Amino acid sequence: MLASLGLLAAAGFYTVQRRAVEYRLLAVRGVGRISNALAAAVEASPPLILGGAMALALTYIVIETWVPGRIDPVAIAESAGRVVVGLAVGVAAYAVSTAVTAERLIPLPARRLSFKPAYTDVALLVVAAVAFAAMARHGAVI
Repeated sequence: MLASLGLLAAAGFYTVQRRAVEYRLLAVRGVGRISNALAAAVEASPPLILGGAMALALTYIVIETWVPGRIDPVAIAESAGRVVVGLAVGVAAYAVSTAVTAERLIPLPARRLSFKPAYTDVALLVVAAVAFAAMARHGAVI
C-alpha cells in the first residue's frame, strides 16, 4: 500500500509539472493551496473510484469462479472497507502532493523577451507560401 501511495504522490508531482502554466496562472489569480488540493482531489477521484470498483469486482469474480464454497459476506464488507479507506488515503496523498508542488511553482522565473521561431512556425509559413503559390498559379489571386 505504501508503494501505491508513493506512486500517487509522484503522479501529483508530475501532474503539476506538466500543467505548470495553469498552476502559475491560478496562483497569480489568488487561488490558494487548499483550492488546488481540492481541485486535484476532484480530478483524481473518478479514475481511482473506477479502478477500486473494478478491483473489487474482479476479485469477487475470481474468488467466485475458482474458490470452492461460499464467500463470507463479512469478508466482502471488510474488503470493500479497505478499498474505500485506500482510495480516500490515495486521493488525499495526490491532493497534498499537488498542493505542495503547486506552491513551489509560485515564484515565476525571470524571462527576457526574445524571438526564436519554432519549427512549427516555419512549417506554417512554408504551407502558407505553397498555398499562395498554388492560388496564384490558378488565377485565384488578383
